[in-house]
Amino acid sequence: GNSSSPFASTALVSCVCDVGFSGPHDGPCLPCQAGKYKNSSGSLGCTACLNSTTSIPGSISVSACVCKPGYAGTGGFVGCSPCSPGYVSGSTGMSVCEACPFGSYQDAEGGTACESCPTKSNSSSASTSIFNCSCFRGYELTDGAVCTACTRGKYKNTTGTQQCLDCPEGQASAVASDSVDDCGADRICQPGDEVYSPQIPVSNLGTVTTLMRSSLSWVKTGHLMSSSFQPRDVTLSKTGEYAIIASDDNQLYILNRTSSSREWAQSTVQVVNLSTTTTLQPMLYIALSPDSLTLAISSGTRVTTLHRNNTAVSWATAQISTLVSGVQVFGLDFGHDGSLLFCSNSTNSTVDSSVSNIVNNTGAFIEIFYPKANTWASGPASEHALKVVGLPEMQPMDVAASSDGLFFAFIDGNVHGVSVVSRTSTSMSWTSASVLRLISNGNGYINGLVEAARLSSPTYLTVTLDDLSILISDTGNNAVRMISRTLTSSSWTDGEVLTLAGGPDSAGSASSDGSQTSAVLNQTKGLAADSNLKVMVVDDILLRLLNDTMSGCVPCPSDSLIPRSEYYISGSCDYRCSAGSRDVQDPLGGPNFCELDALPVDQSCSGFSTIQ
Repeated sequence: GNSSSPFASTALVSCVCDVGFSGPHDGPCLPCQAGKYKNSSGSLGCTACLNSTTSIPGSISVSACVCKPGYAGTGGFVGCSPCSPGYVSGSTGMSVCEACPFGSYQDAEGGTACESCPTKSNSSSASTSIFNCSCFRGYELTDGAVCTACTRGKYKNTTGTQQCLDCPEGQASAVASDSVDDCGADRICQPGDEVYSPQIPVSNLGTVTTLMRSSLSWVKTGHLMSSSFQPRDVTLSKTGEYAIIASDDNQLYILNRTSSSREWAQSTVQVVNLSTTTTLQPMLYIALSPDSLTLAISSGTRVTTLHRNNTAVSWATAQISTLVSGVQVFGLDFGHDGSLLFCSNSTNSTVDSSVSNIVNNTGAFIEIFYPKANTWASGPASEHALKVVGLPEMQPMDVAASSDGLFFAFIDGNVHGVSVVSRTSTSMSWTSASVLRLISNGNGYINGLVEAARLSSPTYLTVTLDDLSILISDTGNNAVRMISRTLTSSSWTDGEVLTLAGGPDSAGSASSDGSQTSAVLNQTKGLAADSNLKVMVVDDILLRLLNDTMSGCVPCPSDSLIPRSEYYISGSCDYRCSAGSRDVQDPLGGPNFCELDALPVDQSCSGFSTIQ
């Protein structure tokens, strides 16, 4: 086989190898190896493609020589050029190299994949170095090119590689503080009193204040809020510079925090009137891209984007594009790589056939679009098929993506629940990720371990920037609830549910400010959290702020030595064992504990302080 001979040939040697095959006249004829071709019959050997190109086995023409991964061009006789730093080619046959999306970089020539920026940092498109990755406010670049949260007692009010700054003398701050305004003397727990626990990422020890309401003059500028102001959802820029509130009066309200004060109550307010743009109405869910250039809006039957070329451009003049129409859509969010995730309740004919087998009969999806050439200015990428995560027997209502790109959470309306979709690497496809139901016990109001917790008609959710907590607008209970995993456990199944503010007892009551445990919320909707874990939540006709949720001190265990005030900054309790006992390491990995022993106290083991 793979050879031919002239008509009426009488000898085996008359058989010559076909094009794409090579060997002696009498055989055997073998296909040209990958990276070679042969365009004539006979015993001649195969011709190698240019070094920058390759071909499939058995190729019959130089035109079959296409660019190798890491290269791009026309191939063939011309060959290909290596991708420049900041650009990659991840597959064979690419005619142009693709820019690394924001949040990634490639520092070498001929790259085949972009490297992700460290967690809690971002970069512009086509970045060429890890040093182009700017740490978020409240995070500093440490050894190993890692963005680490400012420790208690420090803050950082800029994005970039700068280091955290110390709070003024006699003051302390919470983890990841992004302003000197977050420092305060009241954040230092007094000796013999209490100490901050690092195992509680968010607490309910703060206050609830009203930021915006209809017919109320805005504190900073005197702008009179419209009497028809009825906020629906809120989203924050990743840097924490500003918040965008979507209202049923078809306007966007933008709160800009000033450089002199990081308090939201001292923000300036800008109003963007979108009443003439009917494709955006009603604005039910909104989300802002990591680079702050694209605002996505879900209006129930369509998904629309507003895109601007740079952050100096007003949203009022942004380019408007419709991504999806004619289907039922709900909540949405941007992933760390600029992809757009949204909840859908209808099958879509453009589903990638390679993943269509996971699409369930009910048509409930988390759908994911990727931007063309890594920018939403040109809409979704045509070269990428629509990615779909099928969710059998689930009804996704809202979705929120983590900062590290390893998971997203969504509300499951069928069971008043919350689920998480996780993957072990950002290079892993979401279609291969695992789905974990965290809360699925039906309607109710129960705090505690996730396996027993209950919600009532949750409508919106968000993931905190530290990726440790999921905040939920528990509308049926008039409350803001939180699922939190501790700093020492990466498993959501070990998490607990806590009410941050509100509760079912406030049903029918007028909204009121006060402590988080006493404030009254009504009809909670959209919510978002800044880098200092101050939570904005839409509450009926109000925008509320859950403030200083990390500033509280909690008691140390009863067998600890109450520390000096500076231990608030280290976030640890200083244990001691009494005379006649010693500390023992927990074999299961828990905290050390005291055990009776004949050793005097000054011979106790390390890890506990001794009485001098």
